[in-house]
Amino acid sequence: MNFFRTLDRLSFWIGFLTASLLWWFASFVRPILREARERLRENIRRWREELSSGAESRLRQDMLNYAQRAHLAAPLCPLESLLIPPRLLPPPVYSLPEEEMHFNAIGQVLPYLPEWPEVGTTYNAPQLGLDEALSGGAHIVIVGAAGYGKSVALADLTSRMARQETLPAALEQRLPLLVHIRDVPLDEPPLEALLEALSAHTSVLAQAQLPKLLRARLEAGNILLLLDGLDELPPEALRRGVAFLAALLEAYPALQVAATASPEGYDGLTALGFFPLAIGAWNQADRAAWLAKWQTMWRARPDAPEDLPAEILEGWLHTASGHDTPLEYTLKVWALFAGDALGSGALEALEAHIRRMSAGKARAALCERAWEALSAGRSVPAKAEAPPQEGEASPSQPVEAAGSSAAPQSGHPLGHVLFSAYLAAEHAASAGLEETLINLPASPLQTLTLQFYAARADVSAYIQPLLETRHDPLQRGLLGAARWLRYARPEAPWRPAVLRA
Repeated sequence: MNFFRTLDRLSFWIGFLTASLLWWFASFVRPILREARERLRENIRRWREELSSGAESRLRQDMLNYAQRAHLAAPLCPLESLLIPPRLLPPPVYSLPEEEMHFNAIGQVLPYLPEWPEVGTTYNAPQLGLDEALSGGAHIVIVGAAGYGKSVALADLTSRMARQETLPAALEQRLPLLVHIRDVPLDEPPLEALLEALSAHTSVLAQAQLPKLLRARLEAGNILLLLDGLDELPPEALRRGVAFLAALLEAYPALQVAATASPEGYDGLTALGFFPLAIGAWNQADRAAWLAKWQTMWRARPDAPEDLPAEILEGWLHTASGHDTPLEYTLKVWALFAGDALGSGALEALEAHIRRMSAGKARAALCERAWEALSAGRSVPAKAEAPPQEGEASPSQPVEAAGSSAAPQSGHPLGHVLFSAYLAAEHAASAGLEETLINLPASPLQTLTLQFYAARADVSAYIQPLLETRHDPLQRGLLGAARWLRYARPEAPWRPAVLRA
C-alpha cells in the first residue's frame, strides 16, 4: 500500500498512456511490417526467377544455335531448312494370349533389324517420333549405323524444345541439353563434367548462371539430356561413357536421357533401363521432299547457277540411290549441284566432299591423322590443329574448292566418323597396314575402316572367317560383311563368296 501512496500519479498515467500508445502502434504497424516483409520476399523470389528465366532463355538459345549446326550441310544453311523429321522403328510388341492385342501384320512378320532399317522402311513398318518415344518418361537409346541421322534426331528435338513448340506434356517443361560425348571429361564428377561439356557451346552470359541453373533444374527433375556420340566410342571408352551416365542418373534420378548407340554397342545402356529404338531409313518420298528443300536452299544463294535438268535429278538421283543413307544422299546431291561430282556411287560422293572441304590441306596428312585417331581409339582426330600455313585457310575461315561452284565452306572433313574411316582406310591401303588394321581392337571406327578398306583391297583371307555362322545364330559376321557390298567393286574377289553365303 505504501508503494501506491508514494507513486507519482502523473508519472504513472504518462507511463500508462505511453505503453498503451506503443502497444497500439505496434499492433497497427505489425501487419504493415508483415506485408512489407512478404512483399520483399516476393520481390526477391521474382528477381531470382527473372535471373533464372534470363539464364534459361540464353541457354535455350545456345542449344538452338548448336542444334541447328548439327548436320552435314551446316556451312550452307541451318538444319530446319533441310530437315526431314527423323522416325524410329519400335521393336515388335508381344502380348500374352489372354490379352487384347492390336495386330499389325508388318510389325509381326518382318524381322526387327536395327542394322538394316531399309527393310522396315520399305515395307512401311510402324514408326514413331523421338518426342513420342520420350513422352512416357523412359530413357531412349537411338540405335543405327553411321550416316542414318541419329544426331539429326537429337538436334531436331533439341530445336523444338528450345523454341518451346507444342510437344507431349511430359516434355513441355523440360530444358533440353544437347551434348556430345567428346566434350565430356569422363574423369571428372558427373555434374562438373556436364557443366564443362555445356560450356563448349554456350555463351559467356549463359555460363555465369549455368551452375546454379543446372543444379536447380536437375534437382527439380525437368531436364532432358540428349547425349550424342556414344555410337562412335570404342568399347573401353563406351564403358566409361556408360559409367558417367550411371553416376549422373544415380545423383539425379529424375533426369531423362536420350542417347545414340551403334547396333553392336548398347548393352551397357539397357542395363541402366534404356529402351533401344532403331533409327528409320529414308524412303523415296523422303528423298524427294529433301531434294525439293535442297533446291530451294540452293536457289537462294547469291551465286546460284542455273537449275539442273529435270532428267538428271529424276534419273540418276531417284533411280541409282534407292538405299543410300541420308548422309550418302546428301553428299551425292551436294556434289551434283556443286559441279564436282566424281561419279554416281557413295564412295565417289565421299571423295568429292573431302576434296571440297579440305582444299589447301595435304591429303597424306589428313589420312595420317585419321589413322592416328583409329590407332589411339578415338572416333575422329583431335580438335587441336596446327596453325594454318601462309595462304591456307584456317578452320574458322571459309574454304572454297578450286573450280567448284559450291558456297564457301568452313570446318574440317574429319568431323564425321565416316570421313575418318574413309581416310584411315586409304592410309592403311597405301602403307600396307592390312594386318595391323585387322588386328586393331574392335571399335565402330575400326569396323567402318574395314568396310572402306574392303572396297580398295582383296580381303578374301579375312572375309572367310566372317562367313562361318555355325556358332553364331545371329550371323553377325555375315551380316556385317554384307554391308561391305554397297561399296565393293563388282570385280572384287571376295564379293561372290559373301553373296553365296
